[in-house]
Amino acid sequence: MFDIGFWELALIGLVALMVVGPDKMPGLIHTVGQWVGHFQRIARDVRREIDIEFADQVSGQSGQGQSVRTANEGPDASTPVVPSAAVAASAGLVLSAAHGESNKET
Repeated sequence: MFDIGFWELALIGLVALMVVGPDKMPGLIHTVGQWVGHFQRIARDVRREIDIEFADQVSGQSGQGQSVRTANEGPDASTPVVPSAAVAASAGLVLSAAHGESNKET
């Protein structure tokens, strides 16, 4: 992404060592590692939300609804997705129509 090679990282590390000093360098590396991990988690969460929104847009345009996997599982396959009331109501209509029941009150 940034196209930074080994020698560029080595030069950055050498300059940082001269500026910060050898006694504070481990703490600086630890802090930078924490920030990088934090930014990676934020990027992963944003990417997951975009994927979910994109899947919702695609399924809304096709009229097919969600696939079996996304209907039962979240994007990380460990959190269940609860369908909205509209989806549950339409599923009830489909099931009752399949069994020959009518939703009309007489």
